[in-house]
Amino acid sequence: MFGFGRSAEPPKSDKDRVKEIRKQLRQSKRQLDSDIRAIQRQEAATARDVKKLAKAGNVAEARTLAKAIVQARTQVTRISVQKARIADVDMQIANMASMARVSGAFEKSTQVMKSMNKLVKAPELAGAMREMQAEMAKMGIVEEIMEETFDEMDDDSVEEAAEEEVEKIMFDLTKDIRGVHIPSSHVAAKEAAPAAAAPRGRVAVGAGGVTPAAASGHAAGGGSGSGSGPGGAGASAGPPPGASVADDLMARLAALDG
Repeated sequence: MFGFGRSAEPPKSDKDRVKEIRKQLRQSKRQLDSDIRAIQRQEAATARDVKKLAKAGNVAEARTLAKAIVQARTQVTRISVQKARIADVDMQIANMASMARVSGAFEKSTQVMKSMNKLVKAPELAGAMREMQAEMAKMGIVEEIMEETFDEMDDDSVEEAAEEEVEKIMFDLTKDIRGVHIPSSHVAAKEAAPAAAAPRGRVAVGAGGVTPAAASGHAAGGGSGSGSGPGGAGASAGPPPGASVADDLMARLAALDG
């Protein structure tokens, strides 16, 4: 009548805010799932291109695309972490709502506040998370946005890890292509391990801890470990300097035949 305009909308109840927050969290999680699927589809297409380029001999171009695969996998890992944080916040909000129905008020949550402070820094979620954080602040669940500093990895170590991953991808994608040989440091390390575990010159030991060379010496000397014959002390002293164990064994067998 007096032209004061429309009346102000009634303030939202905490129950309505919780419903809206949880709805937004679920929508954000679905969006992240969609982003991951899109990235993985692109990764699969890039992997096919890497194989084609490597088969055609364009290894340098293939390696460039392999770097894109590394970046895609890193992005998927980062988004998966954000998904886990969203699920954690959703669960905690639901639990806090249940407790609030009994106590009549929401309690402040340091864990929710930390998770939200990290989620607002995610490029895919920044806008929606800031709106949710503002609603949570009105409910007393969180305080104002806290700026956090994160320890950054050393650039050299990040670059080294990325290069190792590129080499691994190149090896895995091209190992079955004839005529293409991509050396891989991680594969070389695995192949070197058994070689280090079995030094050269190792001789199989039979029952009783007797080596073939020692056994042949005992056979020639009538089982005696002493004396001047082929089975004596000289025979059990091992191969002469410069001779291998195999050569020594063949010499002993030749002596027996004689």
